[in-house]
Amino acid sequence: MAAAGGVAEIDVLRARSEAQRLAAARATGSAEQRRQAAEAQTRDAQARSRVQALRGQLAALDGEAAALAAGVTRLRAELERLQLRAPVDGTVADVQGASTGSWVTEGQRLATVVPAGTLRVVADFAAASALGRVRPGQVARLQLDGF
Repeated sequence: MAAAGGVAEIDVLRARSEAQRLAAARATGSAEQRRQAAEAQTRDAQARSRVQALRGQLAALDGEAAALAAGVTRLRAELERLQLRAPVDGTVADVQGASTGSWVTEGQRLATVVPAGTLRVVADFAAASALGRVRPGQVARLQLDGF
């Protein structure tokens, strides 16, 4: 149309310039869109990597917590095993000479505890010598030499 004289030369130049500007804007928009997509992929990959690292740390900490809990359980059992206990409640009647820091073996007698209540004597006879002579619950008299 410009060659035929239907449109002024300046209008043709303006239209070309506007078309070039729009094409450049479209190219810039496409490039910006590709850049943003690449940045989003990079951020996504970094986030996944961080999540995996945190999962690894969590697994390591869970393992460490389990090991520490097992250690605590073992130490509690050891502490329980090393505590001194009387087999019955009562009054301490006799104490063996053990000083602070002394080494005692398991089962070693350290004191005699007399339980509360009435005195009860239990006889232990060989079956052959007691057969026919001693009955359970039979009343007996006890004589102690030296008292």
